[in-house]
Amino acid sequence: MLNRDAVAAYLEKNRPDMVIHAAGVKRFINLGSSCMYPRNHDTPLTEDMILTGELEPTNEGYALAKVTCARMCSYIMRENPAYQYKTLIPCNLYGRWDKFLGDKAHMIPAVIHKLYRAVEDGQDVIEIWGDGSARREFMYAGDLADCIWHAVERFDELPPLMNVGTGTDYSVDEYYRAVAQVVGYKGTFTHDLTKPAGMKRKLTDVTRMLEFGWRPQTTLLDGIRQTVEFYREHYGKQSSKIGIGWAFISDTGKRLVNEMLDANRLSQGKFVYRFEKEFARLHGQKYGIALNSGTSALHAGLEPVFVDVDARTYNIDPAQIEAKIDSDTVAQCPFTCCASAGLSPLMTASLWKFHVRQFVLCA
Repeated sequence: MLNRDAVAAYLEKNRPDMVIHAAGVKRFINLGSSCMYPRNHDTPLTEDMILTGELEPTNEGYALAKVTCARMCSYIMRENPAYQYKTLIPCNLYGRWDKFLGDKAHMIPAVIHKLYRAVEDGQDVIEIWGDGSARREFMYAGDLADCIWHAVERFDELPPLMNVGTGTDYSVDEYYRAVAQVVGYKGTFTHDLTKPAGMKRKLTDVTRMLEFGWRPQTTLLDGIRQTVEFYREHYGKQSSKIGIGWAFISDTGKRLVNEMLDANRLSQGKFVYRFEKEFARLHGQKYGIALNSGTSALHAGLEPVFVDVDARTYNIDPAQIEAKIDSDTVAQCPFTCCASAGLSPLMTASLWKFHVRQFVLCA
């Protein structure tokens, strides 16, 4: 909203029927987060506990931003009651369109990804960080949307500050067992006690919410089922393609490889990713991807058009490349093919044609 050109481009692209400026609005619902509460409390967190203790250091910046917004809303209401700025404080959420992969994955989606892959790969032992006793409260995101809708319809009755949650928490072990039940994982669990487990408990007090007259309708298992269905539709089709060597890869290696494949782009880490971005920028392209073999290219979903090198000089005739290029060809990528197949040490250069790919290959 602070970038005039970006706003103009958005309006030009989406062409809304009406634009309502936020300035001067008198009825406003702000969304907070349960991270606003002090850390390490065994009792349910009530709305009056905000700013009464130390915040969780791992997400302190996010928590401070949420606290600041909530406090600003309360100050505005206090200074001028005509402006009703109220705050809902959701507990932890999960659901469709969640983050399932990588370091940004949330707990339940991460567990879904982990156990779904375990079933596909035939793993019978899954490791859990910590002792599994830490307790967390999770609510299906669709229920929060329903609560917001009710808050809009009954805004005058809505408290100025209100927790939104299930009022029930489960241990990490219980969440793993619930996901295992849905995805069909029949194996066992082990615990790595050297890994951090986080706060022992974080449960919101939902007294005000119940007095307001709303409660979530989605059970834990039903919410997980809906989330697994989404995961299966968007991620489940991309099963492992590692082959016989898969049996010799560690659990950590399998996780990293699956994350690379699931991301719909192949990258061997943050440094390679930085190289890809810089290489693409250098060549005036929007995206770049580094491939280290023909197998990698296949993983990226590319169709090969082979152009062989001269076996005596290890050079390739440019005329052969030009003969293979057609209107569908948008990139060239040299890679080792025969060598990796164990047939000969020859280098084979290939052209690759894209099939429903968003980026232009630069490698």
